[in-house]
Amino acid sequence: MSTSEKFIENSAKFSGELFATIAKSDDPTKNIIISPLSVQTCVALAYAGATGETAQEMVKGLHLVSDNKEEVAASYAEFLDSLNSSPLVKIANKIYVNQNYKLRESYKEITGKYFHSEADTLDVSDVNAAANKVNQWKFDPENTMKEQFYYSESDSVEVDMMTQKSKFRYGAFEDLEASVLELPYADSNLSMLIVLPNSRTGLKEVGSKLKTKSIFEISQNMYETEVSVMLPKFKVDYSVELTEPLKKMGMTKMFSNGAEFGNMLEEPEELKVSKVLHKAFIEVNEEGTEAAAATGMIMMMRCALVPELPTEFIADHPFIYVIWDKKNIFSVQSSSSKMFPSKKFKESSVKFSGELFSTIADSDNTTENIIISPLTVQTCVAMAYAGAIGETAQEMIKGLHLVSDNKEKVAASYVELLDSLNSSPLVKIANKIYVNQDYKLRDSYKKITGKYFHSEADTLDVSDANAAANKVNKWVEEKTNNKIQNLISPDNINDLTRLVLVNAIYFKGNWAKKFRPNIIMKKPFYYSESDSMEVYMMSQKSKLRYGAFEDLEASVLELPYTNSNFSMLIILPNSRTGLKDVATKLKSKSIFKISKKMNETEVSVMLPKFKFDYSVELTEPLKKMGITKMFSNGAEFGNMLKEPEELKVSKVLHKAFIEINEEGTEAAAATGELLVLC
Repeated sequence: MSTSEKFIENSAKFSGELFATIAKSDDPTKNIIISPLSVQTCVALAYAGATGETAQEMVKGLHLVSDNKEEVAASYAEFLDSLNSSPLVKIANKIYVNQNYKLRESYKEITGKYFHSEADTLDVSDVNAAANKVNQWKFDPENTMKEQFYYSESDSVEVDMMTQKSKFRYGAFEDLEASVLELPYADSNLSMLIVLPNSRTGLKEVGSKLKTKSIFEISQNMYETEVSVMLPKFKVDYSVELTEPLKKMGMTKMFSNGAEFGNMLEEPEELKVSKVLHKAFIEVNEEGTEAAAATGMIMMMRCALVPELPTEFIADHPFIYVIWDKKNIFSVQSSSSKMFPSKKFKESSVKFSGELFSTIADSDNTTENIIISPLTVQTCVAMAYAGAIGETAQEMIKGLHLVSDNKEKVAASYVELLDSLNSSPLVKIANKIYVNQDYKLRDSYKKITGKYFHSEADTLDVSDANAAANKVNKWVEEKTNNKIQNLISPDNINDLTRLVLVNAIYFKGNWAKKFRPNIIMKKPFYYSESDSMEVYMMSQKSKLRYGAFEDLEASVLELPYTNSNFSMLIILPNSRTGLKDVATKLKSKSIFKISKKMNETEVSVMLPKFKFDYSVELTEPLKKMGITKMFSNGAEFGNMLKEPEELKVSKVLHKAFIEINEEGTEAAAATGELLVLC
């Protein structure tokens, strides 16, 4: 398994774990939208400056491919370049540093070279200005009609439901207790995977199962068949503070006073991450999808789809969906190719994605929609891993499911992935490192994050918290088409702030097979066995990839996006209340394997239109995933700053947004990781 393949696999692991962690702890009545890729990339920016036990925790928690920062950064650089090569996706990173400090040249070099992250300064004495600086498949519309969308077994809301009948990739998974549908986007390799629990109330269970279920494994078990699809139009944004989710995923030391981020700033200071903020946005309609949190994985809870017959996929109760790039999974390439991430990287990313999603789902309030981008989370934490050492780095390698303990190899995997994603017209992903203006990044850290994560370094004046937060937020808004706003609060920045690692991702794709807007109807959507609410339900009957999976106890449908390899996998639990069980099963289920077992068949699809946003603090989810030391006072981030200081991660903040309608999907996500003096 190559490094880039391992990077993808580990990112998927991080994504699943992050989503499950947030879903488990968040309000179940909320739509959760996250971009694990945004979170992972942002934390990975911090990792690039971490040392010791902090770095090891980040390696483990982010499921990084290696404990070699150069390898980790190279992995991100490859991935970022891949994403940004797509006309559908744009992803970017940015580092804001307190204007009184300077980044180490090594840190500036690694974040700039690999994370493509520019560095800028923040005047943290003006907290408002700082915050503003940071937060700046088609369905036929004639077939969209009002239908019920069920948020319990009997309660529903009326939504605009898009419909179409086409050939799609689909799979029913017994172990997930859900079905999965893939909606491809036009003119790209991107598609949306919608995971529909078999039960109207089964979303949380499905989310937990996804923690151990690889999205790639799911995709590999899907097949093309004619599917009648009903999908609601929706637009969602979501904000989340990721400190607790990330702590639950095992990354604790970076948030503690013992955090080790010594490779970030020129001036020796003890830094820790104070907050990791994440925001995401997605819009799905008849034309396709616009999102600021896609590729890697955008996972969410609280939507709908369940086939009463093998060829029906009715989204009328909570489901899970994933937007992914099929080309990154199935493309055939030579061993010297750097166009797309390796299989090992992909599998690692998928493992991380499943574990992250399941961790969040296990701890979240089951009434809230969970939307995350595990790729953004993994990338962000991987940037921190690039600066971590010792036990911190080892924890991060394991928690992030990294492909190697060699930072150069890990970074190389990310650069493959980022370049592959950015090559798509549907996706854009970016990284950024902000360093306290009184400190400087180590040259080695700057080099690895710059070369592999394409992460530029910038300074922050932390004496003006408002201005510093504004600086970071404006960059995030710019990279997510204004779908993610106010990722960082001025309250997150203070005199102890040394670094802010940021990852942002934006996605917008149109359905390759359109829902019919003229038959959108209000239908009940069940959020329990008997409770429902009326939602607008989209419908179509098309040839789609589909699979019924007994081990998941769910069916899976694939909705491709036009002009790309991207598609949406929808995992629908067989039970209205089976979402949590399916999510748990997905923790150990590869999306690749699921996809392989899906076949193309004619499917009648009903899917609600929806729009959600979601915010989560990932400290606890990441700790549960084994990344604990980076949040502690014993965190080791000695490779970030030029000046030796004890740094730790104080917070990992994640925000996501998604909107689905007859046209397609729009999604966005961002992850912010704050490192502070212990």
